[in-house]
Amino acid sequence: MHKKILVVVFRRLEDQYQVLALQMKPDRNQAWGHVTGNVEKDEKSRVAATRELFEETGIRADLQKLNWTQQFQDRWNRQVKEKAYLAITNNENIILDENEHQAYRWISLSDVNSNTFSYASHFQVFLHALQELDP
Repeated sequence: MHKKILVVVFRRLEDQYQVLALQMKPDRNQAWGHVTGNVEKDEKSRVAATRELFEETGIRADLQKLNWTQQFQDRWNRQVKEKAYLAITNNENIILDENEHQAYRWISLSDVNSNTFSYASHFQVFLHALQELDP
């Protein structure tokens, strides 16, 4: 089974949070979503999540593992198991990996809805991560 990670990134501004959405390049349907990536051979999921977060955004943050996992078949017909993590940052500036993404946006939590992310699973993991934030 192929292993992947997903990182939901929140930014705290004073008393409110925003969530990061990344837009994939045209060869990946320009989908909006979270940080995602592959777990390399002999790599732990948390290490992969930390690495992918930095590679795709330039953010270094402590990660919290979420009690959320999904299994699916990817576009290459591989069976995939994806684990999710939560990162909280104060960073405003994102350094995009231009090989994968073409844009990003910080979205106020009150503006997030089921159409914010291109995949329903990304909205579901966002809702799950939201429960882990400080009140």
